[in-house]
Amino acid sequence: MKGIPSSGLVGRDNVEEAGNQDLDRGYVFAVSNQTALQSARQNQHVIGIDGKHGLQDEFCCPASFTIMNRENTQNIFLAIRSILENVPCGRADCQHPYRYFALPGNLGYRRVTGCSRVNEYKPLVMIDKFEASANACEELGLQYVLCWFHIVKALMEKLTQESVSLLNAYLIILAFKIVARSVCEEVSKERWIMFLEVCARFVYS
Repeated sequence: MKGIPSSGLVGRDNVEEAGNQDLDRGYVFAVSNQTALQSARQNQHVIGIDGKHGLQDEFCCPASFTIMNRENTQNIFLAIRSILENVPCGRADCQHPYRYFALPGNLGYRRVTGCSRVNEYKPLVMIDKFEASANACEELGLQYVLCWFHIVKALMEKLTQESVSLLNAYLIILAFKIVARSVCEEVSKERWIMFLEVCARFVYS
């Protein structure tokens, strides 16, 4: 893609041949540009990993769009690393030079912005319940949290299994939200005890 500096990782000129010869190999192609990468440095202390075909409005400018042949720990690791290695430093006088490195075996290339290592970009990563995403973050030394949507979804599924009415389920989720937004650990512990009492009241009464 001319004019769009790619943070691409692995590519093949002949996709059909690659597919036939290396069925078990992972393929990752990550695309970004300088504006998106600079926005990540300046504005995004949290990045979200989302596999849906759409954008998350709450996460500002997407840092990267990634195409991969399968979602597993290794491919997600490569996709996130392509961002970390190319988010430029915050210095206004830096030109943020980058280089492309050929991968062994003529498998593609890897783009690295040199100044990204001067001031490493270590965002908090918001993920869904996919274990491979969590594993990839751990391998990269990044902290991660579950997104609110998937937490609520899992909680609602559990409450449905316990035959809790929709009204009571909403009350429990509201109580859980209050706990999650506690300003400190001490307050969260106090609210957690109250939350368990609420659950006991509506689930087992």
